Amino acid sequence: MGCVKSKGEAGVEVDVPLPPLDLSGLDAATKFETILPFKRNKLEIFELKLKAATGANKTIPFDQLRTLLGQDKVWADINDDNSVLVKVLKSKYFTEEDGNVSRDALILYGILLSSGDNKLKARVLYDVLQDNNQEFISANDKDFGETFNKIIDLVTLNLYSHVKLVDECQPRLEESEFESKLSEDVRNELSEAFLDEVFGAASKLLRKDWEAKVKDQKWLFSAKEARAKIESKF
Repeated sequence: MGCVKSKGEAGVEVDVPLPPLDLSGLDAATKFETILPFKRNKLEIFELKLKAATGANKTIPFDQLRTLLGQDKVWADINDDNSVLVKVLKSKYFTEEDGNVSRDALILYGILLSSGDNKLKARVLYDVLQDNNQEFISANDKDFGETFNKIIDLVTLNLYSHVKLVDECQPRLEESEFESKLSEDVRNELSEAFLDEVFGAASKLLRKDWEAKVKDQKWLFSAKEARAKIESKF
């Protein structure tokens, strides 16, 4: 199976053998998310690596992403154009209008699938929303809606459009069926509930206060829990 080349490659410790993936007994959704490398990433290293490569840009050309991550054994599938990983990364859920891969989508999926603690994940999420080291965040932050909707799409539509690549079982919902259920009303209800729980009557919060409140929104940091919360609205 081999060992990971180095800690800085994309998210695991030095010389830790890559354990074989045991997919037995997993449902289709969990199998899909387990196959992808995000689950084995060390989130803070992955975030730093992406930001160092992109600088002020929020997208990265796929070939550059492949070069950046492709030497890491965890990300070996990025070198195979027929892999599930490449199909996912080249889908509309990760690709922006310029044809490049969204850095924020990569980081958000890392938040949802990696094993980092919620304090770390809240910090990383804040930096997705406020990338200029701003110490306050507003309840009507201009990037929140897009980011929140991306999280919803990653754990639902992204899954239902790709799950058949790893499991022949019929998914509970087809992508088109799910999309019809995922109305703006449902999205707004989830968004407003989150903002109410985090901000209350405040119009803005200090970074440390926002992170302290958001780390308790545990569903936001687990793809499985986020999906269950979203689907409970149907």
